[in-house]
Amino acid sequence: MEFNSDHLQQRIQLVQTSDGSQTLSVDGGVEHYHSTNGAIAEALHVYIEAGLAPFAGREVNVFEVGFGTGLNAMLAYQFAVCNATRVNYTSIERYPLPLDIAEKLNYPEQVDLDREKYFDALHSAPWDSMVALDAHFSLQKVEADLVEYTPSAGIDVVFFDAFAPDLQPQLWSLQVFEKVFNAMNDGGVLVTYSSKGFVKNNLREVGFSVKRLPGPKGKRHMILAQK
Repeated sequence: MEFNSDHLQQRIQLVQTSDGSQTLSVDGGVEHYHSTNGAIAEALHVYIEAGLAPFAGREVNVFEVGFGTGLNAMLAYQFAVCNATRVNYTSIERYPLPLDIAEKLNYPEQVDLDREKYFDALHSAPWDSMVALDAHFSLQKVEADLVEYTPSAGIDVVFFDAFAPDLQPQLWSLQVFEKVFNAMNDGGVLVTYSSKGFVKNNLREVGFSVKRLPGPKGKRHMILAQK
């Protein structure tokens, strides 16, 4: 089944996950923006701990697939400041959330962050331009379809957080992974919550070395792919 994203913003509802943080449900639960077993817990486990943390202390270029709620960006921002790590963060999103929905999400409060600095600033930042939000963190949001977009070279870490591969297989295709692979630095890593067989096969076929790691709560495995 292919997920129809038309009018996505009008089809979502706020729901609470098991760690107290929230996510967004699409069409009554056909898809969720984050794990219902813990939105923040999943993001920390998959993207920050497995993806970004090994690059602490150096300048790092992050490319995120799916800005969505801004949760991954917020946690990367927090990591950058707390670890004196310069993070240049680019995130692509085909269907940006309206501000009135983002304002309802409780992520900053759940991890004791200043909401205006670490969350509201992400959502109010202009699209398609790089903005320095802190001495350690710059953000560029790109409103585009990943299938038609070619990332800029120099990527160190990829947060691959698209909707599920069963629902949007075109985003997990050889074509997309090849573009991402070609834009990455040697030694760069791609991390994702999915461990589907065809996802692993496609990553290997374009040249990644693929590892299956323990997943967050509710998932046995996740993927780390290295160039």
